Amino acid sequence: MPLIKTIKNIFAFKEPQPEPGFLMAGDEPEEVRETVTLPEQFADESVIVPPERKLTGALESDSRLIEAVFSGGENQALSRREITVSGKTAAIFFLEKLAGLDTVSRNLIGPISRMGKLSLETIRAGLTAGEVRVSGDLNGGIKQLLQGSSLVLLEGETRFLIARTGAAPYRAVSEAIHERAVRGPQEGFTEDLETNLALVQKRLRTHRFAYENLEVGSLSRTRIAILSVNGITNPRLVAEVKRRIQSLKIAHLSDSGMLEQLIEDKWWHPYPQILVTERPDRIAAGLAEGKIAVLVDGSYQALLMPATLISLLHAAEDYNVRWPYGLFMRLVRILAAFIMVFLPSLYIVANLYEPELLPTDLLFSLVAIKQYSPLPTIVEVILIELVFEIMREAAHRGPRNVVAPLIIVIGVVLGLVAVFTHLINPVLLLVILLTAIAAFVMPEFSVGLSFRLTRYFYILMAFFSGLIGIVIGVFIHLHLLVKQKSFGVPMFAPIAPFTKRSKDIVLMSPVWLREKRPDFLDPGQILRQPEDSRGWLKEQSSEPMAPELPEGGKSND
Repeated sequence: MPLIKTIKNIFAFKEPQPEPGFLMAGDEPEEVRETVTLPEQFADESVIVPPERKLTGALESDSRLIEAVFSGGENQALSRREITVSGKTAAIFFLEKLAGLDTVSRNLIGPISRMGKLSLETIRAGLTAGEVRVSGDLNGGIKQLLQGSSLVLLEGETRFLIARTGAAPYRAVSEAIHERAVRGPQEGFTEDLETNLALVQKRLRTHRFAYENLEVGSLSRTRIAILSVNGITNPRLVAEVKRRIQSLKIAHLSDSGMLEQLIEDKWWHPYPQILVTERPDRIAAGLAEGKIAVLVDGSYQALLMPATLISLLHAAEDYNVRWPYGLFMRLVRILAAFIMVFLPSLYIVANLYEPELLPTDLLFSLVAIKQYSPLPTIVEVILIELVFEIMREAAHRGPRNVVAPLIIVIGVVLGLVAVFTHLINPVLLLVILLTAIAAFVMPEFSVGLSFRLTRYFYILMAFFSGLIGIVIGVFIHLHLLVKQKSFGVPMFAPIAPFTKRSKDIVLMSPVWLREKRPDFLDPGQILRQPEDSRGWLKEQSSEPMAPELPEGGKSND
């Protein structure tokens, strides 16, 4: 069992090793990277058409070659239209559900049929599709066809045209669903990769902004974009992310959540090692800081890496309000995290091991309530926790308009029945309610889930060993966090190991004092702004506060 093996590793004695310096993942020894022998079906996904098969210029045989890739002409997924002009024939291939018949008719079939002469150059010059180029790479052409582009084959030509005509349906840009903000941009990502790239790029209007497209999945051929900023993002970090994604050999990739699990450092670790967000402004801010973003076609959530424990508690709104307000909200979030993780376990400690921790009046009240309760304390705690988990899942999965009020009514009725029948301790009910409310403060869904899972660990530790069990749990917890890395960056950075700080960790300083990017990212430029970015203060101090008026007291203006 991985958990038992991990616990054994924690307590096993190991010879002290010399502490290495800060290493990015790309600097790890080569022997760590295992060589995997792949089944033949996943050996090379880039080859669709055998290299020896090429276009000959005979339109009929070339068309049969492309149709053979799609299992022959009986496959209705592939559409073919032929146009003859002045005795020369052109064949257009497209996937109707991805390219759209209306789009192909408007941008390809209509313009080509009105041309007086057909050649690759005249067709390319006369087409109104978004991007048209000549290519001789049949494998590359088939890949573009699968992404929604159209191929134009011309009689007598061994090359062909690739025209971008993709018109797959997607959701329009709307408000972020799970990361709402009172102040700041309200736009959220959609499921369309091109739209999401535009949402990020309009916030980074610089020639340094760069992205690279990859494909993952032998069946889904899901498009993935790796985003970075040249000169700021560490090139080794970009290479490491690209290496992990390119090494994936799977059949189907449906969402960024699957990709997160495939490229994270440790699959068994309870905390997310990659930050997930649906806000383009947060991705743009992370890129400007020196991080890397990954967008997945078909997913409205983007990945931002590397992630640290502290950054998982940050919210986009922290930077859009005045710094005292942002600092206060951040401290409230940290307090909520402590309540989520420790409050139920401390309740168990106070009930079973350390009753002297409670005020006398409260202790007598608890004793009076407990004498009617038929269930042991640990059963009560886990039972109520599980009931709240079930209600939370029901709230997420049920119809939006019905489930919320229904869950409230059911929750109130269940609580009243449980208390009045003395099945559940009302004080415990209050404790679990507080932890449930604290979960909604977390800025990201995975972060809240990780804290909820950790809470059960502390409940068991408190039940078996009391306060000492919680202390041992904190030791194991910190050990796992300090040891864990996210793309070469320790999860507890910049606290452990200590690195130069950016005045934006747990506490935050005013925006004009955050001159430096985080040192643990090893960015190309450590300074993000000059020492005093408020140039108007210097101008104000060197110039008079008000313009001098001419004699008579009237301005010439």
